[in-house]
Amino acid sequence: MLKSLKQLLRTPVKALLFLLLLAASTVLLVLGAGLLIRTNARIDAAEGEFKTVGTVTQKPISEATVPVTNTCSDYLNTYTVQTFKEILSPDILNFDGAEYKIAPRNRAYYLSVMPELNNTNSRYGYRDEVYILEFTPLAVNDGKTTVRVKNVLYKHETTPYFPPMQVGNEIEICAHFAEEKPEFELGKTYIATVVENIVVSAQGEKTEYAFLSMPYTTQYSADGMPMQSDALAGAHAVYEEDGVWKSVVPATYYYPGYHVPVGAEEVTDGFYDSPRGKIWLNWVAVNEQAEHLFPVLPVEDLELLTTFHEQQVTITNGREITEEEFKSGARVCMLPQDLAQKNLLNVGDTVTVPLNMALYGTPPSYSEWTTYCNVFSPLNAEGEPYASFWQAEYEIVGLYKPMKDRIAERPDIASWLLILPKNSIDASDEDNIAYYGPMNSVTTSFMLPNGTIESFDAALRVAVPETSELTITYDDNGYGDLMTSLNNARMSAVLLFAGGLIAAVGIVVLLLYFFIVKQKKRTAIERSLGMSKAQCRVSLMAGILVLALVASVIGIGIGAVLLQSDVLTDTAQSETEEIDTTFSIWAKGQTEVTEPETNATVPVAVYVFIPVCLLVFIFLLSLVLVNRNLKTEPILLLSGKGE
Repeated sequence: MLKSLKQLLRTPVKALLFLLLLAASTVLLVLGAGLLIRTNARIDAAEGEFKTVGTVTQKPISEATVPVTNTCSDYLNTYTVQTFKEILSPDILNFDGAEYKIAPRNRAYYLSVMPELNNTNSRYGYRDEVYILEFTPLAVNDGKTTVRVKNVLYKHETTPYFPPMQVGNEIEICAHFAEEKPEFELGKTYIATVVENIVVSAQGEKTEYAFLSMPYTTQYSADGMPMQSDALAGAHAVYEEDGVWKSVVPATYYYPGYHVPVGAEEVTDGFYDSPRGKIWLNWVAVNEQAEHLFPVLPVEDLELLTTFHEQQVTITNGREITEEEFKSGARVCMLPQDLAQKNLLNVGDTVTVPLNMALYGTPPSYSEWTTYCNVFSPLNAEGEPYASFWQAEYEIVGLYKPMKDRIAERPDIASWLLILPKNSIDASDEDNIAYYGPMNSVTTSFMLPNGTIESFDAALRVAVPETSELTITYDDNGYGDLMTSLNNARMSAVLLFAGGLIAAVGIVVLLLYFFIVKQKKRTAIERSLGMSKAQCRVSLMAGILVLALVASVIGIGIGAVLLQSDVLTDTAQSETEEIDTTFSIWAKGQTEVTEPETNATVPVAVYVFIPVCLLVFIFLLSLVLVNRNLKTEPILLLSGKGE
């Protein structure tokens, strides 16, 4: 071996050059392999972390603002009505070739009556004091009626600003929210729902009361048709009229008396034994349930909710519901932190969740600022409260808190919203639908495989002509552009590795050409001096293998240091930062995408495998070339005839 090394060092410049070149090619191989491993890990992390979600909104053919004159003041109330040719079903989006991870669905949220829990100190959906009263009119003055309270059937009082409602109180009730001024006969007894508020005028502040809705129904059939009732008035916010569909936009009214019956009803002897009186008692009962009423949202994946998809929710305790739990329909749920604290609940506790009524096409958060018993009715078409159609016990696995306080910034999340897997519900809600609206971006969504937005959208618009009536948005949180950058980084790593491989092969070929092929006379002399073929092989190959080993070790060391350095890491990461966010509706002009963190390290096997492969290749090729020399007789090599 020493003799072989001495022969190499007889040409020190050439040996050093080959040492450096071989080390450099090893560095390229290590860097290429290491960066490829890391990039693949980043791609796998992105595949698991990013989800592509689409939302669907049915576009109205027209929209009108409807003025409603206040019957007892000059104030002009308004509300918005949208017109649709028909109410489209999300099923039209299930075309041949559509590869959904989660198919589109007009998602319902449910209201659950849970007597063992309280939602807040404020009545669900109300911001004012509300009462159901029996009263006797004392005087009527242009839509304002002075009455004496005879009985308080229901009251919701939360603030000290108003005097307590008691039998014998004399109050003035205004018909602010009634389409027509109610007519009363003095001395008779009436029943009504009223709301109390403070009126500010030049004369100062005064307490005022206004009539709210009487009992009515908004029940829909399973196919979204308003159900008519002989027992009580129907006041559906979405209804068919003159061959088209009208929809009163929930966000445009607070006390929407314009489309529900508002006023009072006479109470006669035996009234509460009559069908109508029993409906009023049911109305009292459902109002009493309000403080124990909770919105429940069954979903297939948290990412279908925009607030979660945009990472605008904090998990304050526990964890999110897992993908496996969503698929299997596990009886687990997530609660708002405030609700859990108020009711002394925590992760690991269980709650019994009944589902009483379903509301399709209306965002859960609207219930926070539109009046309960006005946006929808908790009475079915028979005038009865909706009985629960499903009930089960759920384990609390996580508590959450929205980062946004304003309702408009989190329309899919109500303050007291329970979230649970849709597949955990084994019953139909077809007899308990209290609201049915058209598809909108908050309640109708779907999930696609990552990276398929363009191909899916093109196929959708060809297969489904009704897409002209829909607004479809996609949000991949920057996945598409991040993957483009990562794939470019992977290609760079492949090219780096390929360049190192080609360089290594070329350098090895040149090395062996100069130190084996060109050493035929040396081989002949050694054989003439009595050296065996095996000794000749060692003489020629040992020094080359030692040189290759040293070069490999140097290259591996430099490559490992570079892979661990911040320079390469920052360079690779920077490729994914300045990217377009065409399909990221959350971005709002931002260009920075947060890439999932990975802890991928280059396996030690890579640092061993590369030099071993290089040495094996040099050994085998050297052996072939040396054996070729040894096949020629020494005398021929010395004479030059064996060249």
